[in-house]
Amino acid sequence: MKRILMASALLLAPGWASGQQTTQNVLFVGNSLTYFYGMPTTFSQMANAAGDKVAVTQHTIGNTGFVDHYVNPQLYATIRSKTWDYVILQPGSYESYGQPSVSTVYGYFSKMRDSILHYSPCAQIYLYEISNGLNGTTPERINEYRNIQATFLRNLQSLADRGKVPLVPAGEVSRNLFLTHNLMLWEGIGDIHPNPYGAYAIACAMYSTIFKKPVSGMPLEPLRWASDLDPQTAALIQRVSDSVVLKTPPDTWRHGTHTPYALFYIQSVDGNTMRFQNYSLNYDRLEWVFADGTTTDTENPERTLFTAGDKERVTLRAYKDGCYNSFSRTIDKNTDAV
Repeated sequence: MKRILMASALLLAPGWASGQQTTQNVLFVGNSLTYFYGMPTTFSQMANAAGDKVAVTQHTIGNTGFVDHYVNPQLYATIRSKTWDYVILQPGSYESYGQPSVSTVYGYFSKMRDSILHYSPCAQIYLYEISNGLNGTTPERINEYRNIQATFLRNLQSLADRGKVPLVPAGEVSRNLFLTHNLMLWEGIGDIHPNPYGAYAIACAMYSTIFKKPVSGMPLEPLRWASDLDPQTAALIQRVSDSVVLKTPPDTWRHGTHTPYALFYIQSVDGNTMRFQNYSLNYDRLEWVFADGTTTDTENPERTLFTAGDKERVTLRAYKDGCYNSFSRTIDKNTDAV
């Protein structure tokens, strides 16, 4: 099943707290590694241009980590201010490296997580894996970068398992872009902050993870920093993000491990009739919602579509503990029903 999921992840759509195409509230908590070059703004511009409407709020303060956020009254005021659909929590660089220990960092994290879920019980919380900077270009320094990035990932996977949340593998996207494609993603040697390409790579990873959809082919025009990005380099970043985020087994990033994960395939029976195959993970109930408003809890339903036009939207909701993750796809008669 894992390899099937890898291919089909490119079809996924958002919807932990809402399966409708309504505005999703997204909160970013972090430091300059989150806000540099307006990464949350780039993420929101990408999402809104693609029809995935979001409203983004930031609690991002320079030179901070979970050790600072979990005792900050302003953060808890923000948590209480509205119902959040997604919350992305970025540990500090030292915390990502294991200083202090993962157990200690989990104590900071758990207080924030519990407050978020108290006020937004169906919020989906993600841990943001940061990218380490580059201290030099000698083989020794590059190997140092590789080892530190591997430590970041191990620690964040451990923290994700303790906290029962998935993670955003932005650091892995950056690692692949640098080590495989020699793309410089930081402001300079010895600087951990992303340059415009690094910030765009992070935003791509955020979008692909949260909305479970590919970024390849997305235009740059809606983006605030579009003029700073070479289109060919941006296209490379898009392809790598899709490969790392969507074509890696989802349990690597803890998707479907601790929270529900909705997914289906479609198969044409004739020109209009589709058989749907469920590949969801970690759920206790399913609900299929079709364009005419009818629903079913059948595991693998068959449905005649296109009664009112050439396109119809189908949504699968995978429920667990009263909340759900949804996978929505608009099926096109001219391209899907063959």
